[in-house]
Amino acid sequence: MTTPDEITALFALASESFTRISGQPSDDDLNEILLVVKPILHNIDYDMDGPNNLIGLVEDATAYTTTWGQAWADPARPAAYDTNIKEDATRVVQNRMEAAHRVLIKDHAIYLAAEKAVAKFIRDAVEETYYKDLEDIVTFFNKVSAQALLAHLRLNCPGMESENLVALQTAMNGYYDSVDGIPEYIIKLEKARITLKRGKLPMSDPQVLAIADASVYASQHFVRANEDWQRV
Repeated sequence: MTTPDEITALFALASESFTRISGQPSDDDLNEILLVVKPILHNIDYDMDGPNNLIGLVEDATAYTTTWGQAWADPARPAAYDTNIKEDATRVVQNRMEAAHRVLIKDHAIYLAAEKAVAKFIRDAVEETYYKDLEDIVTFFNKVSAQALLAHLRLNCPGMESENLVALQTAMNGYYDSVDGIPEYIIKLEKARITLKRGKLPMSDPQVLAIADASVYASQHFVRANEDWQRV
């Protein structure tokens, strides 16, 4: 199991290699932050009271519920001792319940470390000017969650206006000519699709496939392969 100190170190290392965002962060900038923190969170062992994953610290509520079968909820701090253990419990039952409670305590420590590390990563990646309004005169930014930071930054971030989203849909038709290969092309299409989804203009699999198919065919790079694909 990953320890709280290891979690702090993982995000500190990721922060060192992340290029700080200059000026007001755009929707694309915030997505780049998520592309770094989500894989780290996803791989941390965590199962507080059921099927959960720490990606819930930054994931969209609907997407998280769809994947994990329940909404994310910040866990309450467990008591030092399990008060549910009855005085007349057998030694076996007592040992099992104590072991389960120790896991809850460790899980909560992992949750706290991850929450603090992700929030610090975001603060380090963005100029303080753009989240200064969240500062408390006593606790500073220590009680500002990663979700609160992201929500605040998204509120006025460039790139989510209706005209920009429509322009993005059009720009996707020219992506193939601006990349070095198919893998980069797929990544660029998927990033655009994620942006459109956050802007409440989701694009279906058939729509993305149609754009890719038309773009690749128009390039005449894979004529035979494309013809074979169309016959399938």
